[in-house]
Amino acid sequence: MTYGKYTTGGGSSLTYKKRKIFTNRIVDDVINQTSTIVWQDLCRMNLNKKITKMSVLNVGSGTEAIAFKKLGAKEVSLYDLSHNNIIKTKNYSKKNNLEVQCEQIDLLGKEFQKKKKKFDLIYLNGVIHHTKNPETLLKILKKKINKNGSIWLYVYQSGSIYNIIRYCQNEIAKKFNLKDKVFYKFINNKINQVNIEKDMDDIFCKYLNIFTANYYYNLIKKYNYKITFKKDFYTNYSSSIRLHTESFLLSIKLQNKSINKFKNIKIKKDYFLDAKNWQKEDKECILSFSEQFHKFINSKTKITQDTCLKLILHLSKLKYNYNYLLSYDEKKSLIIDAKNVIKKFNDKI
Repeated sequence: MTYGKYTTGGGSSLTYKKRKIFTNRIVDDVINQTSTIVWQDLCRMNLNKKITKMSVLNVGSGTEAIAFKKLGAKEVSLYDLSHNNIIKTKNYSKKNNLEVQCEQIDLLGKEFQKKKKKFDLIYLNGVIHHTKNPETLLKILKKKINKNGSIWLYVYQSGSIYNIIRYCQNEIAKKFNLKDKVFYKFINNKINQVNIEKDMDDIFCKYLNIFTANYYYNLIKKYNYKITFKKDFYTNYSSSIRLHTESFLLSIKLQNKSINKFKNIKIKKDYFLDAKNWQKEDKECILSFSEQFHKFINSKTKITQDTCLKLILHLSKLKYNYNYLLSYDEKKSLIIDAKNVIKKFNDKI
């Protein structure tokens, strides 16, 4: 598994100038920066004055769990898939006399579902889009939060050019069975070092779900949650290059009132690359990009590993030119440039 071995998970760019990539991120300077982020999120949920009485479940690489404990949380548990991250968190906690319960657990696995323990706060910062089924997870979490408990979500969303490119890179790597060691050897020194670590995290994660805010809103209603905080969460719009950022923030709680039954919410693979699901002004460029991407990914001609590596590298260079503050025309030009890059590779096949 790439995560935990070749990548350090979310926040890998923190203090990267002071350390080498792929090294232990559970160190004081990174913990201090993470503590600031966690504190901001607690303030957004109006929980900053209550944290000393709260039990917290953090799912992730360990830095946030330690940050919660340093901020005074009564009880902190860390669940993560990576054995390496669990060991590093245990070692740091022991060295600094911090009590953090660490377990290597899959949130969608039977072991987690059998646990009777509930929490006042479940903190999922950049996690849910990396699970096999976000809907199943939200359903399971209903039984894991105490009365008046909160769930924090940081979620990738459709509409961002950055997310389109990272998704396509991930699909190319899976389709052609690209290995993380081979990719690192190829890309090393070709792009910024911190971006290499981000690429390893994007391209070799097992699951990368890019859904719309409306998809998650329907799940929230279906499983009887209510929204207590939101940022960049627009449910009345189709995917939009102009509007949507890379991610949204949400805090949700279970509500007592009953709701009508919802049908199963089914999403087709690559649905966010379907131009029908985009704003009118975006449809043409999304359609042309999607056609070129699917032409490459579904090519009947044998595509070499070297070709895949070069294409992913070209896409990375475009991806890191993205900034949500760019003008609409600048954002649109990036997806057109990405389409043209893929077309050049298609023309050579």
